[in-house]
Amino acid sequence: MWNKKYAVILTMASVAALHMHLTALAGWSESGGQWYYYNDTSGKLVTSDWVQVDGKWYYVDKNGAMVTNRMIDDSFYVKENGELVKEAWMLLPDRWSSEPAWRYFGDTGRIISEGWKDIDGSRYHFTDGVMDTGWLELENDTYYLGSSGAMTTGWKKLRAETEEWRESWYYFDRNGKQIKKSEKKIDGDTYVFDEDGRMLTGWVNPEDYSSSGDENLSTDEIDSLRFYRSGGARAEGWQERSTPDGEDEGWMFFKGGRPHSAGQGTTKVGEYGMANVEGETYCFNEHGIMVTGLVEIEDGRKFYFDPSSGKMRTGRVVINDDEHDHEVFYFSTTGGVGSKGDGFTGVKGGVLYEDGNIVKAGEGMRYEKVTVDGNDYLVNERGGVKNSGTVKDADGVKYKVEKNKDGSYTVTVVES
Repeated sequence: MWNKKYAVILTMASVAALHMHLTALAGWSESGGQWYYYNDTSGKLVTSDWVQVDGKWYYVDKNGAMVTNRMIDDSFYVKENGELVKEAWMLLPDRWSSEPAWRYFGDTGRIISEGWKDIDGSRYHFTDGVMDTGWLELENDTYYLGSSGAMTTGWKKLRAETEEWRESWYYFDRNGKQIKKSEKKIDGDTYVFDEDGRMLTGWVNPEDYSSSGDENLSTDEIDSLRFYRSGGARAEGWQERSTPDGEDEGWMFFKGGRPHSAGQGTTKVGEYGMANVEGETYCFNEHGIMVTGLVEIEDGRKFYFDPSSGKMRTGRVVINDDEHDHEVFYFSTTGGVGSKGDGFTGVKGGVLYEDGNIVKAGEGMRYEKVTVDGNDYLVNERGGVKNSGTVKDADGVKYKVEKNKDGSYTVTVVES
């Protein structure tokens, strides 16, 4: 017989049982080795969605099972315990090739898909969610990311992709861009890089970036070339170098990598070039080599450059070399480059010179009448000029010397 009292008790018991069931299923529940999540409020099984538990995110599939060790929507990754990966690297196989590749998941858990990302003090680049390595061509610029993926800046010695047999120095600016087809000043020195970004050394033609380090360059091109030392720094100042073809060598003076020569950086004097360097005058030939010794140019003028230092000598100079045995010369002490140092013609200190050479009476002659630059002089065996009076030479010829108002002399024979 139905008893209303018992019915009420049963109903209350059923409600209590239902409440206990809902409480038990709220949050995670394990069944058959799978974890399922039930909504805290409704107790309903959550499917195909993200759930947050204790500040951590998890994903459950269409059946409500927690997903582990898998990419979600090609954008997120959940670990073995189902937790969403954030701010972390993961080495994961490519879904097409199964080859492992590094991926990075940001602070929201989303994968870094494309472009640059600064991570722990280094910069990385990603393509299709994968960290790039090695050489990277991007918008007409070249970068090097190495095996670690970290963007390279500064100097790096590398093997080019097209020349794996050869190592070259490259330079990458602070943005990681490789320097190509240009000069760049780095830490006070200037370097040059070809179209492939390789640092060049030796003689370089900036027009096509050909280099004596790779091929033979013509010495005839010297005025178009620049020189870069073995460490790559552009030559400045005095350097002892060989010409581009290696046929000649000597001291050269470089400014901006270009050597002073008869064709550039100097005042053209005949077939030579002369230039003032640090207060001294030097002479250079057409190939940029510093010239020393007695230099005679096409028009007959003479200059003298010290054999040991290359500096121009002026004034009275005694020359002793293979062609001159302690011969006395005098070189002008005034004028600009190209005129100062010219062999003097005329009387200086009572001695007669012609184009710098001392003019003397023949050995044993005592005195001799000579004509220099259209003027007559009477000189002794040391080159001294007789200013006035009469003298006899070794043959007994008597000469009379008179000084004219214009400073010239009249030399006549008065007795034989």
